Amino acid sequence: MSVSLRIDPVKAWQQRYKKRSLFAEIRQVRVMVLISMLIAPVANADIPVVDAYSSETSMPAPSSAAPADTGTAYLFKTIDQLRTEIMSLRGQLEDQAHQINLLQQESRDRYLDLDKRVSQLSNAPSGQIAIASSAPVALAQNKEDAERQAYKAAFQLIQDKRFDQAKKALEQQLVDFPKGNYSANAQYWLGEVNMAQGQYIAAQKAFLDVLNNYPNSAKVPDATYKLGRLADLQGDQQQARQYLESVIKKYPESAASRLSDSYLQKLVDS
Repeated sequence: MSVSLRIDPVKAWQQRYKKRSLFAEIRQVRVMVLISMLIAPVANADIPVVDAYSSETSMPAPSSAAPADTGTAYLFKTIDQLRTEIMSLRGQLEDQAHQINLLQQESRDRYLDLDKRVSQLSNAPSGQIAIASSAPVALAQNKEDAERQAYKAAFQLIQDKRFDQAKKALEQQLVDFPKGNYSANAQYWLGEVNMAQGQYIAAQKAFLDVLNNYPNSAKVPDATYKLGRLADLQGDQQQARQYLESVIKKYPESAASRLSDSYLQKLVDS
């Protein structure tokens, strides 16, 4: 009697995801160490004050110290490159986590559908059952693949800082796949793009759509935190505190909760 061993695809994906997550964390630590090493040599240089979400930049008076200016320019360029790399890592982790969720859902669906398939096989010719059962699965798989490719293409535009094109791609994806597996993520990144361009009203609407249309999404804590920041940027500190405190209360273990707590401290100190 031969025994066949089957490897659970979900567990295999989880193991690979944990390894990749560990590698991503190590890379982020290396990034932070590199930033600290770069900041040290230019700590005494005249560095312009830059708001990440504002088009206005306050520059110090011109200095005759050329090496300091060169070091400052190199620092900003390096930080920008590191920010792009971190954004890329976040996108990869989101995609891997989503793939695991899809595999888990597919496994549950297979078990739930097993009895139905057995019943069909007992009451109808096998050829008809094969055609009826395989066609919907193939169509669903093709749709998921199309949605995934569209999301990756839009996210690549964000990484390339082609924000106008990225915004159009994300908006089109929400039209083509309004209830797709990546819809909540697309809606969230639409808010990020608008916020990066200083379009606070549009960003606020996009993040509110995440809360209202995808209340069970993992992007809800991040969207709520961003709403708090936007409220502060628009001068409504009371509303900002409400959003930030909501994140801390509802999602205490999330990364957004730690960011909200840190931002609240800045509001108190200001």
